[in-house]
Amino acid sequence: MIPEVGPQKETVKVEVTVDSVNSNGAIIKVATQGIKEFAYMQRDTELEATAILAAGEKKSITDSSVATTTDVTIQGLEPGTAYKVFFAFRQSDNAIYKNVVVAEFTTACTLIVLLSPHGRQS
Repeated sequence: MIPEVGPQKETVKVEVTVDSVNSNGAIIKVATQGIKEFAYMQRDTELEATAILAAGEKKSITDSSVATTTDVTIQGLEPGTAYKVFFAFRQSDNAIYKNVVVAEFTTACTLIVLLSPHGRQS
């Protein structure tokens, strides 16, 4: 007798990394598999995943069965300031991924060079 095999559980992977930061923004790479959509919000304190998915900026994944990397660009930030961006994920089977993931970074300071009337730095 051959045992019955049920449907294979889809692999679910989530990784969020800050790729680059400048004085007024950042690029965050979101690597997923088994995820059909995610949402993100920049804020000081964490929310539940359901709240982020309801109110956050959403991104859809075309083919959730393969590993996918999506760039998220955050702009309009203040120089020299610490930020947190919270991510929540919806799996291919519509279940909500177990963890809210946070990306933390500090924007670069803006350098101001003052020149004297003779063209020399002061």
